[in-house]
Amino acid sequence: MAIRLTDTVRDMRTSRTGRWYKLTLLLLFFTLAVYGLYLLVYVLYARSVFSFPFDYDQGEGFELYDAVRLARGENIYLDNSVFPFYSSNYPPVYRTLLVPLVWLFGPKLWPARAFTFACVDQFGQHGLDGRSLQPADGGRDCGPHEEQPHVRAVQ
Repeated sequence: MAIRLTDTVRDMRTSRTGRWYKLTLLLLFFTLAVYGLYLLVYVLYARSVFSFPFDYDQGEGFELYDAVRLARGENIYLDNSVFPFYSSNYPPVYRTLLVPLVWLFGPKLWPARAFTFACVDQFGQHGLDGRSLQPADGGRDCGPHEEQPHVRAVQ
């Protein structure tokens, strides 16, 4: 009775006592340990930044200023040639999301930092499970001669 090599490899990959299984578990544990350390460093860093009373990043004050202006119903796109010589050139999505926090807590930096921390945390969770990273066509691989779902041939 001859044993084929492909059967042996398949048995090693599916067996819970095989070398491949143990190696896979070891690599999985190592990867999770690295991500756990990364998360710990990120949480400790965020905690220290939350308590810092001044601008930590060069744009934090400008973001907060724009959120305060939006909370007051003022325009954030100003003329650069007059005081305060500042005008926002970005879309107001982030600043608009900060407006309720400005209404609740006033013009403080820590609510915006907490909001950013929560957004990064949510992106990390959804980015790691892979579901949010799927292409719009469901991941279907179209061959070179198949019609792709987002492209129509013009004749």
